[in-house]
Amino acid sequence: MQESPLFTKTYDLLAYLLPAVEKFPRYQRIVTGRRIQELSWRFLDTILAARKCTLEERPALLHQADVMLDSLRYTVRISHEMALLGQKPYAHASGLLAEVGRLLGKWLQRYNRP
Repeated sequence: MQESPLFTKTYDLLAYLLPAVEKFPRYQRIVTGRRIQELSWRFLDTILAARKCTLEERPALLHQADVMLDSLRYTVRISHEMALLGQKPYAHASGLLAEVGRLLGKWLQRYNRP
């Protein structure tokens, strides 16, 4: 069975971000790094729950995932501005975040039609 592109790209995003956070200075790993890790894992958990829930519950879970993804985007951006993520890692992470956002947006559109 082939996995949905959203789940594949989310896996790629986590596989990239989690080791990148380990390179943060210790004092920032505790706060900023942990936030990136927790948002990443919660995002994955939420889209997995949305895949398994009823059709009535799905829009709310997808909306929660969208909010988490926005928070993750801003946290990664702040990490770059604080010089915790270099230009190349930031560019790669941003590209993955954008792709995950597009795929999530397509899924959300299915449930936001009048």
